[in-house]
Amino acid sequence: MSTLDRIAASGNSQYDEAGNRVIPNRIVCADGFSLSVIAGSGNYCTPRPALGGFTFGSNAPSDYPGPYTEVEVGFPSARPEPWGTWEQYVDDPEAPTETVYGYVPVETVRALIDLHGGEAARCDDCHGTVQAVSIGLGCACRINQDVEASRCTCGPKAGERDDD
Repeated sequence: MSTLDRIAASGNSQYDEAGNRVIPNRIVCADGFSLSVIAGSGNYCTPRPALGGFTFGSNAPSDYPGPYTEVEVGFPSARPEPWGTWEQYVDDPEAPTETVYGYVPVETVRALIDLHGGEAARCDDCHGTVQAVSIGLGCACRINQDVEASRCTCGPKAGERDDD
């Protein structure tokens, strides 16, 4: 199962005891393009779960388990194309790589990822991508700065597969 599929199925605003996202939010594509994808409480997604006691704009309980039909995309490494599709979701069109895109249909995100060769293959050490490692970024948890650079506690380890 891809990272996007996991986010769409159950969101990714859950954190473990150490404060790391259970499902990472940064997706790196085969050609090096990357984007943040999040869904859950406090995010621009559909349904939009309440955030604690704050319910303005929400249409689901704060513990909503998924699935999500629209997600929040942020800080892509390049302007998403085709721009005609993406500009309707952008918060700041003057800075397309330094902003968020709200309520983006999952299938629109999937088409963007496919345009960039799909999600990059995973490395042997963690769920970090081979592409990220080859361009010197290390594992995805280091890209997201979720854990110290000296260790990685996330994702499937070598020999484990989650691509059901």
